[in-house]
Amino acid sequence: MLPAAILAGGLATRLRPLTEVTPKSLILIHGEPFIAHQLRLVRNRGVERVVLCVGFLGEKIREFVSNGRRRCILPFPEIGSHDDLSERREVGC
Repeated sequence: MLPAAILAGGLATRLRPLTEVTPKSLILIHGEPFIAHQLRLVRNRGVERVVLCVGFLGEKIREFVSNGRRRCILPFPEIGSHDDLSERREVGC
């Protein structure tokens, strides 16, 4: 099965001021970070591998999901850059 990709690189400007120091993925929804809900949903559907594409405040997301297991977290390309995710296959995984 292919891995799921979760895009977590946006600025979440519509959620400011909540997202000035906390990425949208870590905003609490019913007492739990949004990313935890997403990861549980994909796991419950049998997905075993997830690639997180992070950007703004991505280090905080990386800290939250790190638990000693192998992780693949790709920096989300800057808007207007010529960065190509296809060149990053399995980088850091």
